[in-house]
Amino acid sequence: MLTLWTSAAHAEAPITETELIRQALDGPVLRAEFAANRALGQARSAAPPLWSNPILEGRHERPSGTSTRAIGATWFLDPGRSGRAEQQAATLRGAAGLSWLRADAVTAICAVRSAALDLWLADERVNAGTVAHERLTTLRDGLGALAAAGEVAAHDRDRVALAVAAHGFGLEAWAGDSLRARGTLSALTGGPVARVKLAPQPVIVLSEDASTRALAEDPMHEALLRERAAAERALVAARRQAAPDLAISAGGRWDAAAGGERAPGFEVGAALGVPLFDRNQVGVAGAEAELSALDGQIARRVAEIHARVDSTWRQVERLGPLPSVPETEAIWAGARARYSGGEAPIDDLLEVAEDIESLEIAVREGAALRRRARLDLACALGVFPELEIQALLEEGLR
Repeated sequence: MLTLWTSAAHAEAPITETELIRQALDGPVLRAEFAANRALGQARSAAPPLWSNPILEGRHERPSGTSTRAIGATWFLDPGRSGRAEQQAATLRGAAGLSWLRADAVTAICAVRSAALDLWLADERVNAGTVAHERLTTLRDGLGALAAAGEVAAHDRDRVALAVAAHGFGLEAWAGDSLRARGTLSALTGGPVARVKLAPQPVIVLSEDASTRALAEDPMHEALLRERAAAERALVAARRQAAPDLAISAGGRWDAAAGGERAPGFEVGAALGVPLFDRNQVGVAGAEAELSALDGQIARRVAEIHARVDSTWRQVERLGPLPSVPETEAIWAGARARYSGGEAPIDDLLEVAEDIESLEIAVREGAALRRRARLDLACALGVFPELEIQALLEEGLR
């Protein structure tokens, strides 16, 4: 496990990357977003019933010499069966909502892990800069005593003092970057973060069909496919709504002559709407446009998946393992010895100090670069090789 020390002064227990993800998924922000998305998915899966409400009718007629009382009902039927297609579209939209929810969860986990990596790099820069600053400060204090005794030139002491002052401002800037990275991660997890312990990254082995598998498992692509299937059924429903409207009515009636008894009877009727002007042209055009838009989104997502998997995998292969570097403490000791022996001027010693610090930071940046490449690959595949993190994803979707 890689431990990321935010500061030498921090004594809090480190928070594992798994715990950070758990805090984010259980936090109020993501829980509210997931609940809202679930509610939206349920709302989109609701469809109008197949049968419309009947209309009850009561009537009393009293023409000259007779009277009629009638009670009946009218039903509006769906001869084109557009309601059935609308229900199928709603079911598919509900299934797409689950896929969108999974895509949101993957995105959230990737955001937390990326923010944790940003904090790592920011803190490691501060740590390396702090060590370098202590190195320069020790050199300045030693030269100050030697200059006071007349053993070294005051110029050398002042030259190092300038370097210490300038380096201090740079260290403050790195500390500011660390605070901003910590704030970003805290906003995602909903709590303060002191030290972070990143999960070890297993080796990802890709097969030749990695892009195809990633496409099959990508929740966003799956959601878009389901949205397209729903749009197809919605187009069918829109076209079926152009069918003539049919209304059936039936009821009982009681007729009576003036002063006579009422004789029971019944009446039935039917009405057929003629789609002479309104054939739901607007609805059909809208459904066709939605289907075309989804075709474009699916094509774009397919291209993105293939490109992301290919580029991230190439990045992982290109970087390879972190190369070995020289022992910096031995180099610093040698440089100080050459200066003390009069073999090198003070500027050479300061250049070595700067080179050592640059190397130590570069090593940390190289480690972060390799880790981010593997993280980007996992996010592109939509599956995390770390079993604990993948289990958190599945748990958060229950």
